[in-house]
Amino acid sequence: MPTARAKYDGNKTWKYRVYDETGWNELTVRVQEKLRPLYPDQNATAAPPFEHPADTWATELLNKAHDAISDMQSRWRRLTNEQLRKEQAGVLKRLKKADECLSNLSDDLANIVGRNVDVVGCSEEIRKLIPGIEAASAKIAKLAKAKRKQDVENVAAIYMAVRILPMLMRDGITASATVNESYGRISNAIKILKFIGDALGIKLGEETWKKVILEAKPLIVQPLPRIKK
Repeated sequence: MPTARAKYDGNKTWKYRVYDETGWNELTVRVQEKLRPLYPDQNATAAPPFEHPADTWATELLNKAHDAISDMQSRWRRLTNEQLRKEQAGVLKRLKKADECLSNLSDDLANIVGRNVDVVGCSEEIRKLIPGIEAASAKIAKLAKAKRKQDVENVAAIYMAVRILPMLMRDGITASATVNESYGRISNAIKILKFIGDALGIKLGEETWKKVILEAKPLIVQPLPRIKK
């Protein structure tokens, strides 16, 4: 399953978290502990060998949220146009240098390399690549501006809420966007979204989650009631 890796890759481009099995299991336990007091049926008990229903519920919410966030971030994450231009220029420079080196290979080095290595053919193939890499510059210039990490996270939060809120409503938790920190009134829906969002790296405040819920609610398909056994 999805310990979380760095927020940025080598060239400082942001990336979403990737988890190994141990890290994901540890994260799941932390989320279960956080959400247990918010489980709708506080009288529920575990029936060994099965886990407590609240933990099963929390795991289901976490998995659904992770799927939503990963899906949205993978759709929108890409290099900025400036990073693309820099990469394109670097690749073009290296290809031209490689072509120059192979085209001017000394007879002595060519003999050492051996007859089984098609130096001329390799050089020709590199030359075929160069026009395509050069043409990429014009295509990059026409690209829309890449979305900022914060923008993608906000969209991912809405997408997560659209997935999570029907599950909460199914279990009797209203999709309330109430936030009144002065009186300590924060809806359980916001608490749950924030707990899970924080765990998955979408660290938004309660007021922001309030806005997320308000944007997500018109997009929600009313959930079917849970079938009682």
